[in-house]
Amino acid sequence: VSQSRYLLHPRLSEFLEGLQRSSRDDLQRLMYRIDVSEPALKSAMRDYPTAKATADALATIVLKREMQKVMIRAYLSGSSGTSKA
Repeated sequence: VSQSRYLLHPRLSEFLEGLQRSSRDDLQRLMYRIDVSEPALKSAMRDYPTAKATADALATIVLKREMQKVMIRAYLSGSSGTSKA
């Protein structure tokens, strides 16, 4: 999983940087769809001086959020008491 993050992060960061430059509305909609909190998005947009640094921060936030969702689904499916065959 950790190795996958290092493969995904640069590509995701590049994509987010392009989106940030071309359409902030689309970037905000994507962050909403992924379920990145508005304070986290605003903080990244405010705290990093360049589009690349902001995109790197957002890529990290997105990957962490997606990992949280995977872990929550795994936990909930394991605790439901049903087995899948």
